[in-house]
Amino acid sequence: MTVRDIAITSAAMVQAESIERILTENTDGALTDADVRMLVRCVNLAIKEACADGFPVCCDRELRANGKIIPLDAFDPPPSLIRRVTRSGVPVRFAVDTDGIAVPRDGKYVVTYTVAPTDKNLDEAVTVGVLADTDMLAYLAARNFCLVTGRYDEATVWDGRYAAESEKKRITRRAALRPRVWA
Repeated sequence: MTVRDIAITSAAMVQAESIERILTENTDGALTDADVRMLVRCVNLAIKEACADGFPVCCDRELRANGKIIPLDAFDPPPSLIRRVTRSGVPVRFAVDTDGIAVPRDGKYVVTYTVAPTDKNLDEAVTVGVLADTDMLAYLAARNFCLVTGRYDEATVWDGRYAAESEKKRITRRAALRPRVWA
């Protein structure tokens, strides 16, 4: 899914036919329209909100510690939260500060972290957590667009749709049970 896909879906939801037409027909000059630029900003905000709301993108990177520090500039893309640090598959204690990630000793470590979302252009691919989809992000973008344009009652409707959809996804994620092991 791209920013354009989410913006087209969101424009259809809020019945902004002119924006939808510009996004579907005009591939080169779509960002010259002020309303389209505002909707793209709303989509980017929706992506950031979804990542902060429990649908983050997690990455595993193998990095080397020198001087018992893994520098933060070694991460690509940059991290927003360090979840776990392991060495040879065993979790190790770590601390994060302005210098980087402090670990017990030098060597190779695997760092699991969430990615800080960045603003995307119109035709860039969107990376969000595995359960987030186009409709869910379009609900958030529609809510943001309605808030910006002063349609507060409609914004509460789209906020409720997003909340219901995200809760359904969270329940689906929690519903898996491990098989029993008989000892």
